[in-house]
Amino acid sequence: MMKNLLNKYFILALFLVNSVAAFSQSYEMSDWFTMRVNHRFTDRFLAYTAAELRVDNNFSQIDRWGWALYGEYRIWSFLRAEAGYELHHRDRGSSGWKFRNRYSLGLTASAKYHLFKFSLRERMQQTFERGNVLTELRTRAVVEFEPRNSIFNPYFSFEIYQDINKGDFPDIDRYRYRPGVLVQLDKRWLLDVFYCFQQVRSGVDRNILGIECQFTF
Repeated sequence: MMKNLLNKYFILALFLVNSVAAFSQSYEMSDWFTMRVNHRFTDRFLAYTAAELRVDNNFSQIDRWGWALYGEYRIWSFLRAEAGYELHHRDRGSSGWKFRNRYSLGLTASAKYHLFKFSLRERMQQTFERGNVLTELRTRAVVEFEPRNSIFNPYFSFEIYQDINKGDFPDIDRYRYRPGVLVQLDKRWLLDVFYCFQQVRSGVDRNILGIECQFTF
């Protein structure tokens, strides 16, 4: 039963990916795929690990492999703290494949109003690559609609990246606009299908189509 459901939603996600790709050819296309496993040790503490694949140029070129390990602790009902580590293996073109490490700390505040859920996350992260260190503050706001008796929860998030290294504040380097839908397949399986438009001040704007599958035990 679960396998049939996953196959159906995967086909639906691919259809959405191809539809958006055909609609928006003026920007570079990327596709992100993530498998995440959550484990709740206590009512307050949750840890998860995730494996990620990023593909550029409409499935023609692998851009990045990634692995992450995060822990989240609920301080109060409306506030949780997080800490995490990520390892990325990226294609750097003529320089070949290179590794980089990332460490992060963050706080997320959330509130509910009727069928809507609002959250604001502040995450400070440092990325180390070939002797260079990039320090960024990521601010993400999310609005999620949670209809009763439905497995579909649509949402929209807006995120900005601020480069702390340069000393100027605010110094916004990247914007992300992300509509998507969460599909609660059952008590353990959750599917996140999304589209993200990314604007980068010093790079190339991108249309990103993504699928994230989560399993909780």
